[in-house]
Amino acid sequence: MAKYIKCPRCEINYIKEGEELCEVCKAELRIGGMELLDEDEYEEDLIPCPICKENFIHPGQDMCDECRERLARDEAEEKDDEWDDKEEEVLDDDNDLSLDQMEDDEFDDEYEEEEE
Repeated sequence: MAKYIKCPRCEINYIKEGEELCEVCKAELRIGGMELLDEDEYEEDLIPCPICKENFIHPGQDMCDECRERLARDEAEEKDDEWDDKEEEVLDDDNDLSLDQMEDDEFDDEYEEEEE
């Protein structure tokens, strides 16, 4: 059976003997391996993205890259939908006449003029 010890960084969570940090500390330090960042390298000025609240951004940025891409994709889809709506409006307009209807109207007008 594996022996557990307290995490040397937080001294709250337990880890298996031989591991360096608990999963919580790894997530806080944003490391995949077992190396720690120096305090100078660790950027404490990052803030959570105001939209997704999952990714971190620098102060002054309005959103993270993922949210920016999602917004651009949504706007492109909306534009496509607007074009589809405009095409439907043109096709559904009752004032439009087909070529056959226009020819029939012209023929009727010519026939009426000849009768008079």
